[in-house]
Amino acid sequence: MALKGRPEIYVMGCRNPFRISVDPKNGFVYWGDVGPDTQVPAEEGTLSYDEINQARKPGFFGYPYFLGNNEAFPKYDFATKKEGPKQDPAHPVNNSPHNTGLKELPPAQPALIWYGKGPSKRWPLVGKGGASAMAGPVYYQDEFKNAPYRLPAYYEGKVFIYDWIRRWIMAVTLDEKGNYQSMEPFLSHLNYVAPIDMQFNRDGSIYLLAYGTNWFANNADAGLYRIEYAEGNRRPIADIQANQTVGAAPLKVSFSAAHSKDYDPEDSLRFSWKVGSRTYPGKELTHVFTKVGIHPVLLTVTDSKGAESTTSVQVKVGNTPPTVQIQSAQNQSFYWDKSKLDYRVSIKDPEDQRIDPKRTQISFTYLPFGKDIASVLTGNTHQISAHAQGKSLFEASDCKSCHALASASIGPSLQAIAQKYKGTKVLETLTEKVIKGGSGVWGKYAMSPHPDLPKADAQEMVSYILSLGDEQKKLPSNGSLTLTGHEGKSAEGAYVFLAQYTDQGAHGIEALTTRKHLLLRNPLLQMEDNDRGNVGVIIATASTDFVSYIRKIYHQTYVVFNQLDLNGIQQLKYRIQSQAPGGTIELRLDSPQGPLVSSLTVPAAGSSRPEWKEMLAQVKPTKGFHDLYFVFVNPQAAPKKELFYVDWVYMEPSRSVSTK
Repeated sequence: MALKGRPEIYVMGCRNPFRISVDPKNGFVYWGDVGPDTQVPAEEGTLSYDEINQARKPGFFGYPYFLGNNEAFPKYDFATKKEGPKQDPAHPVNNSPHNTGLKELPPAQPALIWYGKGPSKRWPLVGKGGASAMAGPVYYQDEFKNAPYRLPAYYEGKVFIYDWIRRWIMAVTLDEKGNYQSMEPFLSHLNYVAPIDMQFNRDGSIYLLAYGTNWFANNADAGLYRIEYAEGNRRPIADIQANQTVGAAPLKVSFSAAHSKDYDPEDSLRFSWKVGSRTYPGKELTHVFTKVGIHPVLLTVTDSKGAESTTSVQVKVGNTPPTVQIQSAQNQSFYWDKSKLDYRVSIKDPEDQRIDPKRTQISFTYLPFGKDIASVLTGNTHQISAHAQGKSLFEASDCKSCHALASASIGPSLQAIAQKYKGTKVLETLTEKVIKGGSGVWGKYAMSPHPDLPKADAQEMVSYILSLGDEQKKLPSNGSLTLTGHEGKSAEGAYVFLAQYTDQGAHGIEALTTRKHLLLRNPLLQMEDNDRGNVGVIIATASTDFVSYIRKIYHQTYVVFNQLDLNGIQQLKYRIQSQAPGGTIELRLDSPQGPLVSSLTVPAAGSSRPEWKEMLAQVKPTKGFHDLYFVFVNPQAAPKKELFYVDWVYMEPSRSVSTK
């Protein structure tokens, strides 16, 4: 029977094929097929699979009747709004009134690999969430004879697949007939964002094109990567550290290559710097830049076998970063009930004729999760939001693939969502939508479900998005703030005072921003939350009455809390459980041998069972920020003899601090 089809059609039954490759040995064709969003029940969630397909010969690949492993869609009657029978993949029939070709189709071919929005039972490595499957090249070593960067024989005959949304690459192993056997991550250590094309170069290296975070945008994290495989001697890794890279002329900069490294331990390294037309040897370099402008500095690192690598940094001369200072007569590390923060922000910039108030941002916020504040203070935002936890959850999710902060991507911007729902009570509705998915509000593109996302996390994310529509209160450069946000909250909260200034740029150098912040934390320091130390920690369990504390406290052990202010602290209150032989807690500044500002003698335990007791120690007046070393001392104790246990220390202020 003559087929009613055009001879140039090799396969049919595709939905949205993307990134097609051909096996150079056997002519097999591979492609990714981006799937639909449906609510049709299927083997893995719903029939919304993305596919990796393999065509060994011309054929029909199922769509729109079948998906994945030939799972069938029901026939839907739009007049009655009822589902009809499913087709037989062995004998599919195209009865469309628009069909002018073959009605009895060839048997449907299943996909090689398929996965939906949820976790995959067949292929757990592919992950979950949104998807955009793509097929890459098939590798054969003899295609790259004498190529310096060809992959090892381990990858012989493997087909490379990748996913734009989920940001992974897999090497897929096939048997001698081309059937799927296994898959494994490839280049998972690289920090690429949204791989969209992958090709082998003639020299065996791999070129990887990464699209970047946002759709239809000039993404700063887009990139073209060249990946070289090295056998035998490995290239060194060049690294530049500079004490400063921007400032007014003349600008003296110290460079160091000390962080450069070579993974071959027998190699020795040589260093060469190029500044302008001049070169300098050595691991360290100090150079004075006298001319205004942008000056590239190139470092070349060469190993003892002649392999080399380079890296560069730009030094920008002509604009000095502004100076921002936050001054306060109050303690700048802790808060107490019924206290205030009097502050004054001073800003200086040598190039700006006057400090522009419009370029100044000052904010003050209470955060309920002060222990994890470090991640909130990164980035370039001028506001610290009470919804920073929701922001962190959003940044770590696949939602970034479709939603940007200010510009429309495939989905609406976060700011547009906030404005649309401003003044409405939609928190629960949008939380459910994040978990279950949906479509139709902003366009035809469906939002992927997140069934495994805890409701509390989804609610934090939605709260953060909705908060973007709130008006941000701008504070004056000096004033007084009442600390009431912590009342009724847990002890983990913290206040963040943030001051930022962006200058106007100068001498062709772009505008520069300087930020300073104060973090006011709860005055009760749990000893196990120290920044560093050499003691042991007991985790809270039922056997400890759910109390965590430090132990293995021997003579000359210590714990450290970094950069805290003792201004206005009158005494320390410790919660301690004595052991025999007891000892002394010394509070010293900046080192275990630093200035002594407080001391407490802990008596040895008696014959009765030790109990937790609170003990007080006076503090000498102390100004400024210091690393606080709590040093535990008893030179008479036997080695490895525990002196006592410590649960917490409370910073008790003078009356003027707590009631001002």
